[in-house]
Amino acid sequence: MSRQDRKVSIDELDGAIEELLKAGSRSVTDITRALGWSTRAVCPRLEQLELEQRAHRVRVRLPNSPTTCYHWHAGPDPDQVLPSLDGRDPLVAALFGPARRAAA
Repeated sequence: MSRQDRKVSIDELDGAIEELLKAGSRSVTDITRALGWSTRAVCPRLEQLELEQRAHRVRVRLPNSPTTCYHWHAGPDPDQVLPSLDGRDPLVAALFGPARRAAA
């Protein structure tokens, strides 16, 4: 891809990827074509968005093929166990529920 294909600057790439994902799931190829950037530029940003829980990936099987690929979605992975916000160990909170606050 050439510089003329780029739809956004490198500084705007994370936000542009996130906006694309909010409109619907996309493969890396879909994202690179839509924004005009290479996979070398897009993949590290997708991984960073995933670390920040602003995006997540789902493995999908390609039609009529044993091959799989990832489709990226906006937001955190709904199947991922997130740390409890109440300071309780996530496993304990999963078993016993969130900690109750003492009555004041």
